[in-house]
Amino acid sequence: MLKTIFQRIDKTFQAVEEWALFVSVAIALVTAMANVLLRKLTSNVNLYWSDEVVRKTIYFSTYIGCVVAIRGRSLICSCCRRPGSTPPSLPGAAGWPAC
Repeated sequence: MLKTIFQRIDKTFQAVEEWALFVSVAIALVTAMANVLLRKLTSNVNLYWSDEVVRKTIYFSTYIGCVVAIRGRSLICSCCRRPGSTPPSLPGAAGWPAC
């Protein structure tokens, strides 16, 4: 019973992380485009705060993207996690499994 509760909580967090990643990138895109359009179409309107919003949303999306990649175990390939091993220079190198 406790395991199913934690699995539901985990699935909920996973969905929230993925949507937060999507929304943060969309906010950065819309803000940057609005600033460019207002700067080009009007001569005296500039969103001075849009650069900060874009910068902060990129930081946030990088953090959330890293969390999603770690959760999906796609950040570090499995062949590089063996103790005492060094990663190959090319995937599928001699003796190394393809990642």
